[in-house]
Amino acid sequence: MYAKVKDGDVVKYPYGINDLKKDYPNTSFPTGFLSSAGAQSYDVVEVKENNAPQKVGWDAVAGDIVLNGTEWERSWTLEPKTLDELSESDIEDVPAPVQDGYVAEAGEATLDGDVWKHTWTLVENTWLENRILEYGSTQDQLAFITENGLEAWQTKVAEIKAKYPKTSEEKREHPDEMITTEAPDGTRRYFERKVESGPTIKRLPLRGG
Repeated sequence: MYAKVKDGDVVKYPYGINDLKKDYPNTSFPTGFLSSAGAQSYDVVEVKENNAPQKVGWDAVAGDIVLNGTEWERSWTLEPKTLDELSESDIEDVPAPVQDGYVAEAGEATLDGDVWKHTWTLVENTWLENRILEYGSTQDQLAFITENGLEAWQTKVAEIKAKYPKTSEEKREHPDEMITTEAPDGTRRYFERKVESGPTIKRLPLRGG
C-alpha cells in the first residue's frame, strides 16, 4: 500500500496509480512505478501494514499512518471491549466466594488493570433459605432418621433453628408447627412444616421449620 505525503503529513491513504495519474494527467507512468525510487519525487511513499495487535478482551483499532524511523507504517491502539462485546473467553474466571449463610450472585465483568474478570456479590440468605439448605433433601432427611433415629433428627432441627433464628416479627407472621406424618409404606414417619401465610397454609415436605 502507498500514501501521498506532503511536508510530513499524510495527504491521502491509500494512494494508487490512478490517484497519481489524476494528480499528474500530463505525465505517463510505467507499470510498477509506485514501487520504484522515482515515486518519492511525486511525494509517494510505501506504507508498511503492521498486523493488528492481539489482546484478550481488547479490540485493535487502526490508527493513523505514522513515520517510524525511516518507514511509514500503520499505527494501532488497543481499546477495551464493551460489556456487550465480551465473550466468556475474554473474561478471567474467578471462583465464587463461599460464606456461611450467604449465596454468591454473579455480577458484571469488570476490568482489573488490563484483564476482564468475573465479579461476585454475596447476598445474605433469609432464615428460611438457610434452614432449608441445612435440612437437606427429602432423601437426606429420611436417611438421617433411619440411621440415627427420630430424636437425633429432632435435635438436629433444633440446632438448625437456633443457628438461623427468626426475628420476633417473623415468628408472629410465620408460626411453625412440627407434625408427624406416616410414610406411604406405613412404616416410616417423617416431618412436615406448615407455614401459615395469611389465609393460606402451605405445606413444605420434610422441612424442620
